[in-house]
Amino acid sequence: MPDGFTHYKGFRAAQHGDFPNVFGPFLEEHKFDIIIEIGTLNGGLTRYLRDASPSSRIVSYDIRSQPEHPQLIECGIEVKIVNIFGDKEVIDQEALDILKSKGKKLILCDGGNKAGEFNILSQYVNSGDFIMGHDYAKSSKYFREYINGKVWDWLELEDIQISEASTKYGLIEYKPDLFQSIVWVCKTKN
Repeated sequence: MPDGFTHYKGFRAAQHGDFPNVFGPFLEEHKFDIIIEIGTLNGGLTRYLRDASPSSRIVSYDIRSQPEHPQLIECGIEVKIVNIFGDKEVIDQEALDILKSKGKKLILCDGGNKAGEFNILSQYVNSGDFIMGHDYAKSSKYFREYINGKVWDWLELEDIQISEASTKYGLIEYKPDLFQSIVWVCKTKN
């Protein structure tokens, strides 16, 4: 049974062990200017993003500082300890400036309220940008039948929670089976 943790360069990552096999080709193909991550935690995924996308600006937000964060900063990652969210929008001006800046963006929702993060951040996704959410399954039924105890043990995001925002902001699924294999949802705006 998966324990939910893997490691990358000594940093703990709360990710499925195959995450580099999916993220690597995706990042290579899309060449993001800015990667915005919600939920730094111990920084395993964050550190991987730095290596897999060396020319991207990477900004990672968390609400609690961790001992690993100074090492991430030394690698050129902008780690911000701040809650950027209000009830229905981003309220942190610096985060708003980043979200509204020019360039192709990838937004990763992996904090403590993935559905809320995805629904709020969807409004800032521009054409060609991508938004993703972790601990995802299409439905709780799908999770019980195909994921829990086999692939991943956490379900914090499902389609019913993000369908309204996806429709409202014109987000479409991108390679759903591939990203579902590592319990992420990936959407883009054409």
